[in-house]
Amino acid sequence: QGTTEEFAIAISNKAGPALKIYGKDIEEGVAVLSVFARQNLKAAAAGTMLDRLLRQLSMQALRNKAAFKKYGIEVFDSTGAMRNMADIVEDFERVLGPMSDEVRSATIMQLGFEARMRNAILPLLGTSKEIRNYEEALRSAGGFTETVFQKQMQAFTNQMKMVRNNVLRMAI
Repeated sequence: QGTTEEFAIAISNKAGPALKIYGKDIEEGVAVLSVFARQNLKAAAAGTMLDRLLRQLSMQALRNKAAFKKYGIEVFDSTGAMRNMADIVEDFERVLGPMSDEVRSATIMQLGFEARMRNAILPLLGTSKEIRNYEEALRSAGGFTETVFQKQMQAFTNQMKMVRNNVLRMAI
């Protein structure tokens, strides 16, 4: 698992803006980051991976509608909003899970994903229930996740201000 600081770094790195752009809340984002952390992908690297995952899912689902439809992978709901990550991952599990490595690679290419994106999707296969469980646990904490995140971000921001001030002092 990751530390609170590692999650704060992931969110402040690239994951936070990506979550906001795609209408994801902190609980859903931290649930996916938790799965990444369990696989030893933490802090800034996890934030970058979640950002890449959200951007590429959105982009390739629009560019390759026919392939996504062929395989029954739905990234957006009927209103055009991105579906919950656990649901999207579950679609990928259903499609890619029973395939051989060769067919899985070909399918991922048909969906428009390049090699770096495979590194974001494949580790999530088999984790849809885990993502749901993490998200449910975070939601049942009743805002605790958001409170901890805000406190960590404030502490991180204050530390960055101190570093900036020290650099300015040294420059003077």
